Amino acid sequence: MRFFSEHILLYFCGMIFVTGFGQMCNNMLQFGHLYAWGRMRSISVIALRFCYKYTDFAISKTKHYHWLTYLFAKYGAKSGLISTVSFTDEEDVGTEGIERLQKARFVFLKGWGFRDYDAFLAYRAEIKNLFAFRPAIMQKVKKRLPALKENVLRLGVHIRRGDYKTWMDGHYYYSDEDFIRIIQSFYALFPENSIEILIVGNEKKLPQEKFINALPGPIYFLSGNRSEDLYALSTCNYLIGPPSTFSLMAAFYNDSNLYWILDKNYPLSKESFRKFDYLFRHII
Repeated sequence: MRFFSEHILLYFCGMIFVTGFGQMCNNMLQFGHLYAWGRMRSISVIALRFCYKYTDFAISKTKHYHWLTYLFAKYGAKSGLISTVSFTDEEDVGTEGIERLQKARFVFLKGWGFRDYDAFLAYRAEIKNLFAFRPAIMQKVKKRLPALKENVLRLGVHIRRGDYKTWMDGHYYYSDEDFIRIIQSFYALFPENSIEILIVGNEKKLPQEKFINALPGPIYFLSGNRSEDLYALSTCNYLIGPPSTFSLMAAFYNDSNLYWILDKNYPLSKESFRKFDYLFRHII
C-alpha cells in the first residue's frame, strides 16, 4: 500500500530517475550534480542505484528509495511511458535535453555528462548528509582504525589497480614501488609531524609486508567493502592515489587534501595537493 500511495503522489509531482553509471562513487558524483540542479528548480531527483545496490548511506533510507522505485522507473522507461534523456558527455547537454528535464512529468536519465558545478557546491552540505555513512559502516571501521589525534597527520593511499591495467592504456596503473616512493616523499614534506598511513585498494590482497618493511609506520590496511574503505579514507587529512572518483569522493566529506598521481615521476610537494572543489571540475 505504501508503494502505491507514494507513486500516485509521484504522478502528480514528477521526478527525474537517474540510472547508474560506472561504480559507486561515479554514481554519487553523477547524482550530486543533478540533485543540486533539481533543488534549485524544485524538481525531485532519485538515484536509482541507491535504491537497491549501494545501500550503506543515509539516502537509501529516505522517501522513495527502495527496489520497487527502481522497477517502476526501469520498466516505465522500457515501455515508453517514461521519457528517456541521455547525456553521454558534457557536449550532449543541450537546450532540448534540459527542457525535457524541466517539463516532462517523469524522466529516465542516462549518462555521465550532466554537470552543474556551482549548484553542487551550493548544496554540498545537503549532498554530504544524503551520503552520510550508516552507523554500522562507521563502527566496523572504528574497530580497526583508531581515532585520529589532533597532532597526527593521516595519509590515505588508494591503490587502484584491477581495471586500471587497461584503462587509458594503463597510464595510471602504478606498482607497489611507485606508491612506496611517493609515500616516502610525503614523509619528507612533514619531517616534524607524526604520520599515520592508511592503505586501501581494489585488489583482494595487498602486499602488506612490502609496505611495512619500506615505511616507518604506523600503517593500517583495510580490505573491507567499498563503503568501509571510502569512510576510512574520508577520515584522512591527506589522500594520494591515481585519478579516481573514489579518492575524490573520499576528499569530499571532510575537504581533505588530495593528490592525484598523474605522473609517477613528478616530484611531490605540498602544492601537489588540491581540494575537492577544484578537482571535481578536472576529472579525467
